[in-house]
Amino acid sequence: MIIGHLAKIVSVQSNNTIKLGFIFVALLAVFNAGGRVLAGALSDKIGRIRTIFIVSVGQAIVMFLFSGASSITGFVVGSAIIGICYGSCLSLFPSACGDYWGTKNLGMNYGILFTAYGIGGIFGPILAGRIADSSGNYNMAYTIAASLMILAAVLTFFTKAPAKKTMPVAAEAKLTPKLQAAD
Repeated sequence: MIIGHLAKIVSVQSNNTIKLGFIFVALLAVFNAGGRVLAGALSDKIGRIRTIFIVSVGQAIVMFLFSGASSITGFVVGSAIIGICYGSCLSLFPSACGDYWGTKNLGMNYGILFTAYGIGGIFGPILAGRIADSSGNYNMAYTIAASLMILAAVLTFFTKAPAKKTMPVAAEAKLTPKLQAAD
């Protein structure tokens, strides 16, 4: 939603005083790249689901506050946080997919997961555009996006860690070399 509309959002919310909204799109892209590295490192330390929770809460907060952005500082901070959070998702989701369903079919499983992400990427901007066209602002779009991010954060509490696979005793015995007593 934000990537597709940021230049227009800057124009609308600054009352057309900031004409270079595309700069904030570029800034968002830079922080997007940084978010991927940051989230990857953080998730290795505290876990994927905890990191997804932090990212979801961060996105919800920035969505609630972004409607008040009207200055260059507000747009810089908002674009940076949105970029970090968006980039974080692009490193967390494939890693979590591998953690939860294994790597054997990671391409297929992540493809299915990313299809859902793509559907949101199509309908989110369309919905935001229609809301802005009908109301003259993005406030309701921000509220909807923030609500969905809160839902995502809540769902992390119901996400169960993958079960550890245990090897049947018979199979383990075949893989374990037998020690022979020295004569």
